[in-house]
Amino acid sequence: MSTSSRLARTLKSVQERKGSFSEAWTKLRKHALDQLIHHGLPSFRDEDYKYTPLHGRWEQIDPSVKAVSSVDGSSSGSFSWAIPLGLRPQEGISVDFWKGSPPQDPRWDIDFLAEYVSDPFACLNILLAEEGYFLDVEGGQRLGDPILLPSFRECGRSSIRVGAGAQVILIQAEQGQAKGFQNDFQEIICGKGSRVLYYQVQEEGSERTRVNNVFVELADRAYFQACTFSFSRGMTRNNLHVRLKNPGAEAHLHGLYLPVQKSLIDYHTHVHHLSGQTESHQLYKGILRDQAQGVFRGRIQILPHAQKTYAYQRNQTILCDPRAVMHAQPQLEIEADDVKCSHGCTTGYLDKAALFYLQARGISLPVAQQLIFSSFLRELLDIEDLRLKEYLEEKMLKTLLPSGYDS
Repeated sequence: MSTSSRLARTLKSVQERKGSFSEAWTKLRKHALDQLIHHGLPSFRDEDYKYTPLHGRWEQIDPSVKAVSSVDGSSSGSFSWAIPLGLRPQEGISVDFWKGSPPQDPRWDIDFLAEYVSDPFACLNILLAEEGYFLDVEGGQRLGDPILLPSFRECGRSSIRVGAGAQVILIQAEQGQAKGFQNDFQEIICGKGSRVLYYQVQEEGSERTRVNNVFVELADRAYFQACTFSFSRGMTRNNLHVRLKNPGAEAHLHGLYLPVQKSLIDYHTHVHHLSGQTESHQLYKGILRDQAQGVFRGRIQILPHAQKTYAYQRNQTILCDPRAVMHAQPQLEIEADDVKCSHGCTTGYLDKAALFYLQARGISLPVAQQLIFSSFLRELLDIEDLRLKEYLEEKMLKTLLPSGYDS
């Protein structure tokens, strides 16, 4: 069956799906369906997906199969120090899990969601999501222990709202060797003066394809930090959209990627400065080995009235094999004149002079490579959760040390 026929069959099954949808959700689903019917799913001809061959991989989704997930907070696995969401009551936190049709709940911001139905995989999630959760953190709460967010098997949807002045650490861990296609959608609303640290650890197997959609909105004086650490062995696409709505909002977006063999890791970021006196920082670094591929496309958009904006973006990659490929495309769209912005991008091979310097002092080649790699990535591991930092350092060591750079 051709891809177009498969898409038509999927959309038909979506149209026939029964569920008690609210009027607003019904309109949103119709709009998403119209977008997919008109534009289809992306291929290499689409600029945003030209380096990420997802065309055809989404077919691993079977809309006739009911969702089975780990949305029960039953296990924390390698992150035993974190509190699995919903496992036990926590003061200042409310969580509601759902399955089947998205519930008729006022916490769904339909206007907010409607702004992103132009993205094909956001549309697909709107149509196929059959499980998810609401997480609300009350204003003023300061949670010391990190919260381990649940994972989904295929198409999951979640809404996280952090109240004014609240502080929270969230960990999203994706582990395992499961096959198939995963397409998640997560919205995070940061209230006035809140502080949200959001860590993602991606360790999927070689036969897993994942599209990760995260949409963030910051109120005035809200602080948001997103750190994504990707060790995936399959194909991973990370879409991160951040909207800084009010003065004083600040966002820090960091990413570390270590693909090996024939894996591909793709970061697409879009930072919208909708108000003046806002600030954003992006830092993405990676090391590519074997025939691995990396993609970074970061976009900063500053509207005409967003004066006194600070926006910075940096992407750096080390290639350890002539077969490894990195595609980088930093973008600045500045319509205001009183701003401070910069972007930079570098890609190159490991410095053999630095290796020789270390080896001349009695350091073996694998250890010399590890020292250079660790120094290169150190600033990305400057995170507040020390237990997560220790876990990531050990994971990075195991990933890089066995074969290292083949000189």
